[in-house]
Amino acid sequence: MYKVEDLLPHRKPMIVLDKVESCDFEQAKIVVSFTIRKEDVFFDESLNGVASYCALEYMAQAIGCFAGLFGKSQDANYKQDLGFVLGSRNMELNISTFENGRTYKVEASKVFFDDELASFSCTILDENSNVCASASINVFKPNNPLKFLNKINE
Repeated sequence: MYKVEDLLPHRKPMIVLDKVESCDFEQAKIVVSFTIRKEDVFFDESLNGVASYCALEYMAQAIGCFAGLFGKSQDANYKQDLGFVLGSRNMELNISTFENGRTYKVEASKVFFDDELASFSCTILDENSNVCASASINVFKPNNPLKFLNKINE
């Protein structure tokens, strides 16, 4: 299995995931994990953890890992390009803070895919399989991200 940093266009400290636990292309599902640490980019000393609204970033990076793994399954030299979160629906945050020292899993299942657009159903679970957060995440991955960004800046 690949390392997270081999699958995302991000670099540390913006990589917030630790490990790909499993990926099943037939089921169109990925499971990734992360452990909260004081050195995390979103760590808040006053909370002794990470605010739950950062769930969106954990989910988005899980989707990015799925795309990266799919790309690598087609071509071992595949390099992930930029993708964009278009929005989320039905976001539920059942906790206020991802707690320091605890490990969480993100499960992301593809609901819809059409060339450059996709929608995933995502859930973040704690070590006891309690649902900490859930949402439907809509993403856009242009075939040519630089051309797309240049067009926006014209």
